[in-house]
Amino acid sequence: MPGDNRIDDLQRLSRLRSEGALTEEEFGAEKRRVLGRDQTSASRPAALMIVAGVLISMMGALAFWWLWTPTNGDIRPIEGSSQAPVRSPAAMAAGPSPTSTPTVVAPMKVAVLDDALVFSSPATCVAGETLAGIYDMMDKAMESGAPNTVKLDAFSEPIKLISKSGKDKDGGWSGSAELRMPSGATWHGMRLSRVTSGWYRPPETDSVHERTITFHEEPAKLLRTLNRLGFKAVLAPSYSELPDTYNSCGGSMSVERRPGGSALSCSWGC
Repeated sequence: MPGDNRIDDLQRLSRLRSEGALTEEEFGAEKRRVLGRDQTSASRPAALMIVAGVLISMMGALAFWWLWTPTNGDIRPIEGSSQAPVRSPAAMAAGPSPTSTPTVVAPMKVAVLDDALVFSSPATCVAGETLAGIYDMMDKAMESGAPNTVKLDAFSEPIKLISKSGKDKDGGWSGSAELRMPSGATWHGMRLSRVTSGWYRPPETDSVHERTITFHEEPAKLLRTLNRLGFKAVLAPSYSELPDTYNSCGGSMSVERRPGGSALSCSWGC
């Protein structure tokens, strides 16, 4: 026991002083040392208990802070239990707890234009009735410059037709028109971007006329689909020849790389 050791040490010190082995000053110093050691040993358990109490208090405060959710003011239930979240006083004063509703992203509406953009003769790039009507509207818009729209059954709203034309420094006339398809438009499983038409009429010579359909697809996929549908397309700069359907000089057909995709291009001119 610590107390027994202290008594033994004090008796030993007293005996040494009586025998003259210790002076009064040395005896006093050793006595204080013995008594001080005992007090330190006796106070150590109390200090440890204080430290332990502080740590337990800190852990309790952290647990309390975690339970009080800062996002909506609710107290979290114990993990794994069926207990509903408990409202904190501050949250109850602020009003009802907001209901957490997951964000639902509406799926893109797909508009299939397989039956609208038909080619009556794919091998010669001759457009069917609906597509030919779109190209005719484009040609008229380039001639007049008047704004126009195209209505397709696959869309609830008409599509704006964009056109422009002008004269260059050499006296040649050029014009272009395009129909930008809404998101979700497809043609035979390919994402459709736009339908365009353009012409160039240089002075004192024959004109050149081009019609294109652009897709958000790689050229290889476009080529496979077109050839499956009866087109005779090849990858530019190569081309396949077209008969003189729209002029006396004939034309060419090819698949061209475009930024973000590729395009079927059919052109006629001398």
